[in-house]
Amino acid sequence: MDQCANKPGLWLNASSATAYIHSETRLNTEENGIIGDDFSMNICKIWEKEFFRVNSGNMRKAALRTSIVLGNNGGAFPKLKMITKLGLGGKQGPGTQKVSWIHIDDFCRAVEFIINNRNISGAVNVTAPEPLTNAHFMSRLRKQMKMPFGLNAPVWQLKIASVFLRTETELLLKSRNVYPEKLIRNGFEFMFPNIESAFQDLI
Repeated sequence: MDQCANKPGLWLNASSATAYIHSETRLNTEENGIIGDDFSMNICKIWEKEFFRVNSGNMRKAALRTSIVLGNNGGAFPKLKMITKLGLGGKQGPGTQKVSWIHIDDFCRAVEFIINNRNISGAVNVTAPEPLTNAHFMSRLRKQMKMPFGLNAPVWQLKIASVFLRTETELLLKSRNVYPEKLIRNGFEFMFPNIESAFQDLI
C-alpha cells in the first residue's frame, strides 16, 4: 500500500466482533469494550495491531468488527433455517449467550456509510444495535418460520457436530454482546434494527 503511486483515501480491513470477551451482561462498544485473551480474540488483536501499526499518512483506516451477517445466499443463516425446518431449532448450549447480528443490507449500507463519512476511522462495530440471547434468537426464528417446536442442542452434541463440520463450538456458544456506537453516533440509521424486522424481510 505504501508503494502505491496514488494511495486510496480509505483502507477498509476485515476484523470481527469476536474480538471482545464472552459477555452476557456487558455491552461492548468500540470505546469501552474489553478485548480478551484466547485464540480467536488474539487473532483479532494481532491482526488489528499490525493493520494500525504503520502510519499511512492521510490514508484513513477502518477495521470492521463485524458480527454474524444474516442473508439468504450463504453464511450461517441458511443453515439456521435448515435446522429449524428439521425441528432442531431450539437453543444451542445454555441459550443465555448473546448473539450480535446484522442484516446483509444494513451491512452493505454501513460499509458505504463508512466510506462516505470521513469522521469514522479505527475499529468500527458493524452490528445491529439490539443483540439478543441465543434462546430468544432461535425462538423468533421458529415463530417467523411457523415451526411450533425446536429441539435444544446440548454442548456435547455441538462438540461432536463441530468435528464433522470442521468448525468450532465457540461460533455458537460464545456470547457476543456488541453495540455499534460509532455508527449510531455518526448518524447511521438501520433499516433492520431488531431481529423481528430482519426475519420478516429474509423469510
